[in-house]
Amino acid sequence: MIARVVVNSADDLDLLSAGAKLLFQHGQTTERTVTAVERLGAALGCHALLFPHWGEIVIRIDGPAGLQQDVIAAQPAGIDMNKVVATMKVIDQLCNGRIVAAAARSSFEAISRYAPVGAARFAVMAAAGAAALGVIFGTMHWLSLVLIGPAPASAHVCAAGWPGGVTTSSFNPFAPL
Repeated sequence: MIARVVVNSADDLDLLSAGAKLLFQHGQTTERTVTAVERLGAALGCHALLFPHWGEIVIRIDGPAGLQQDVIAAQPAGIDMNKVVATMKVIDQLCNGRIVAAAARSSFEAISRYAPVGAARFAVMAAAGAAALGVIFGTMHWLSLVLIGPAPASAHVCAAGWPGGVTTSSFNPFAPL
């Protein structure tokens, strides 16, 4: 059962937009993002629809104040599952009536300020993932895994330490000048 929270339509749209943007930008699946927005809309007493596109999301609500729509710039180019889990937890708490809309709004603002995962942790996880792929694709010798594992980690460390980053320092012969 979804608890009913009473707020006005502008607040509804802002709250839905904040939650949808956090989920969409940080790696939640499109289907689960749409479902979460619909649940959140139902908890706020309105019918909410989410139309995700690359680079933007469109939220449309039909509530007591009539039909409203918002287009939000959002690039689904990052993955931060800590932010996704925290956002889903806030949505669940609001839908279950354990928190009010104002608390959800401040929680969304706090979640958006979470620090990203550190470079060292990313490098270690990339190395572990590369070694796991080596095993999946049939690496037979332990020496191969020793060589495969550190490759992405060292590439990340080199790229992060490169002056200006890789994107500004590397040359792509196929890029237009």
